[in-house]
Formats: sequence, C-alpha cells, structure tokens
Amino acid sequence: MQQRRLDYLESQIVARIEISKTTVAERWRTNTIPPKSLFTEGKRRMDQVRATVMEMQAEENRLLDERTKRSQAARRLQSLVALGSSGVGIIVLLFAGLAIGREINKNARMRAQLNTLNAGLEQRVRQRTAALESEIVERKEVEVAVTSQAEELRHSRQAMEAQTLTLQSVLDSMAEGLVAADEQGKFLIWNRAAERILGYGPADLPTQEWSEHYGNYLPDEVTLVPSEELPLVRAIHGETSSTEIFVRNPKVIAGGWIEARGAPLKDQNGVVRGRGAWRSGGFPRHYATQSL
Repeated sequence: MQQRRLDYLESQIVARIEISKTTVAERWRTNTIPPKSLFTEGKRRMDQVRATVMEMQAEENRLLDERTKRSQAARRLQSLVALGSSGVGIIVLLFAGLAIGREINKNARMRAQLNTLNAGLEQRVRQRTAALESEIVERKEVEVAVTSQAEELRHSRQAMEAQTLTLQSVLDSMAEGLVAADEQGKFLIWNRAAERILGYGPADLPTQEWSEHYGNYLPDEVTLVPSEELPLVRAIHGETSSTEIFVRNPKVIAGGWIEARGAPLKDQNGVVRGRGAWRSGGFPRHYATQSL
C-alpha cells in the first residue's frame, strides 16, 4: 500500500511542476499576471502532494502503534511464561525480543525512508520554482534590452530622415542642376534644377538610351551624343570631362545649350559613382552643368 502511495505521489509532483511551467508560459505569452485559476490549480496540486505525504506518515504511525501493541502483548506473554517456567520463559523472551527488535528496526528504516523522500520532493519543488523565477528575470532583462535597442533604432531612423529632408531641400534650392548615378547607371540624385533644364526627371533607362531620351545632341544640333561620350557616363567609368551639349526634346522644344561636366566619386566602399552638374543663366548660350 505504501509503495502504491509512493508511485501516486510521484505523479502528483510531476503534475505540480507542469502547472508551474504553464503559469510561466502564460505570463510570457500575455505579458500579464496569469489567471487566478492557474495559481489555484497549483495550490490544489501541492495540497494533494502534502495530503499523500500525510497519508503515508499516518500509515507509518498506525503500523508503529500496531507493532507497539504486538510488542506489549509479547512482553505480557513473556511474563506469563516466566511464571510457568523460567527456562521456557527465557527462550520465549529471547525470541520475543528478537521479533520486537526486528519490528523496531523495520519501523525506523521506513520512517527514515519516508523522511528522506519527503525532504527530496520538497527540495525538487523549491529548485524548480527557483529555476522558473530565474528564467522570468532573464527574459525580462532581454525584453528591456530589445526595447532599448528598438528605441535607439527609431531615433536613428528619425535623424536619418531629417538629414535626408535637409539634403533634398538644399539640392532643390540650387540654381545648378545636379544629378548622381551609381555604377549601374541608376540615378541616385536628381534635383529640381536638373529637371527644369532637361525637361525630364530621372528615368530608369540604360545609359545607351540617355541621349535619345533627354535629347542630347552634338554641336551640329542633329547628331545624338554617343552614350560613351556623355560626361556622366565617363564619370561612372572613372573619367573627368566637360563638353557643350545641345538639348532638345518634347519638353524643351526650342532647345538650348548647356555645359555638362562630369567627375567620378567613390563611396565609402571604394565603388565609383558618376557625378555631374548643370548651371543655367548668364551664358552666351544657355549653359547648365551636370554632376554627381
């Protein structure tokens, strides 16, 4: 019977630990205090553990009382035998004493085992509870660190956006047309002056189609400028150059002359970017500059 109680006690301990795990998981999932029902269930499970331990202790006490009664009965038997025959009484007393000694030793061992088991179970529950509490503290510290990093990232993004707006405002206030392109020919900067001078904004086109799209002509005003001779294209290839270009397209019907200048510019990774600028106003021919 005690062995069955011991097996049942183990299952109760496991159930109590599972309730503790569920409580912690619910705390992390909702970031709030878990429902009262979980704490109530945990207390009920712990009460069951204590009740089972008390039953085992009560059973041991009952067995002890039973053995005590048997011992008392044996002592009375010894007295009766002693009255009848001292020799037989001595023999009976010897056997009774041995039996009593075995019962007492057996009872002592059972009590020691029960106390050891109870102490071990309580220790396991305390250790598991401490581990769960430590895990909660660690996760809370991680949450605080992540929140702090997110806040720093938000401030950095806001600062970057402010810098971008400031740069765009400066570019748009320039009278000089300014453009920039990466090594693939993708435009990175194109201010308002550049759009006013050329008539168009940045187009997602290969460099071979720039002259035709924007209407860039040689001084004869008829021949398109070869794409490889455009100052911005030459800048992408690492060259510095300047030239006069006649611009005529559906947006600039009358046409006009610009002075186009281009120069290479390397980014922080050493990749060459093209830079060019157009400036208008105050020229015999209508000049402007391109750069990046």
